[in-house]
Amino acid sequence: MEQHHNHANGGAQFANVSKCPFAHGSVGVFPYPGYVHGKNPTISVEYQDLFHKEFHSSPEVKAARIKEILESIEATGTYSHTFDELQHGARVSWRNAPKCSNRKFWDTIQLRDKRHVTTAEACTRPAWRCLNWLATLVLLSFSSQCSLLSIR
Repeated sequence: MEQHHNHANGGAQFANVSKCPFAHGSVGVFPYPGYVHGKNPTISVEYQDLFHKEFHSSPEVKAARIKEILESIEATGTYSHTFDELQHGARVSWRNAPKCSNRKFWDTIQLRDKRHVTTAEACTRPAWRCLNWLATLVLLSFSSQCSLLSIR
């Protein structure tokens, strides 16, 4: 178990961090909940290790992607995930959520990439569509149950 120092609020505080047995890094509360303390110099490279391992990518494909990421970080200070990297990240997050009873469906998440959205309206529109779709399913289910009850 590692200890990370937090000198905020004038005193030293320690956050215990457990290493993941699957080489996914470790999760603790310093500097914020869910922060991943990676074993590699950058978290982006560590995620690429996981991503390409689970997708059975060739070493050449993995090396090319890591080179692209590091060049982007060097030039701009950041990089963009591919759609597949984002979707797999969302799936892995669900898969690794220990208290979620439905995580067995982790590999069925379908990501809707809205990184191009720039307005609040465009940001909320997909959520409203999803809620309307769910409400329609509930109403259809309820009405079909009521129909079956009235037949008897």
